[in-house]
Amino acid sequence: MNGFLNQSLAVFALGSGVLFGSPVDGQQAERDSYAQINSANQQLAEGKVDEALAQYDQAAESMPASHELTYNRAVAHYRKGNIAKARQLFTDALATTDTDLAAKASFNLGNCDYSEAVAQAEQDRPAAIAQLDEAVDHYRRTLRANQNDIEARENIELAMQLAEQLRKQEEQEQQQQDQQQDQQQDQQQDQQQDQQQDQQQDQ
Repeated sequence: MNGFLNQSLAVFALGSGVLFGSPVDGQQAERDSYAQINSANQQLAEGKVDEALAQYDQAAESMPASHELTYNRAVAHYRKGNIAKARQLFTDALATTDTDLAAKASFNLGNCDYSEAVAQAEQDRPAAIAQLDEAVDHYRRTLRANQNDIEARENIELAMQLAEQLRKQEEQEQQQQDQQQDQQQDQQQDQQQDQQQDQQQDQ
């Protein structure tokens, strides 16, 4: 199980990259915000996630409605390991009218589902399977927007393979439980028969 999951995670990268901003008009405040965003993008590329998040958050104060910035913040939280926050921000980014950005957000929502499924696969397999099914749905939405998205196709296969593996484990575990129950019932019946025989002999 662990070897399979590590292998999946190794090839299951975020993949969609960070979107770079550019000023729409000449306002100095907006130029400053986009400069912050581009600086944060560079820091994120260098692995300085906390520094990038600080700059993204500062830029968000003057650009709260920017879906592009929301997406970038989601990427940073994902890389930091804060999957719940990343999921919230990727979901917010879906409200964009930019179909490419929406496809990327949907792709990464699938990544959030997959990551959480991996984390809980040992403790709660049914919940992990449900999240893998959700991941597949998100990747399929990405494919509806971009049929040539190879990563989405590969991730669908990975999620379906892991879900199938977990379902088989659930079936095996259920079979073992059923066998144990059957054995216990047989033992109880044998004990009852022995007790009845002992009572008959005593009489």
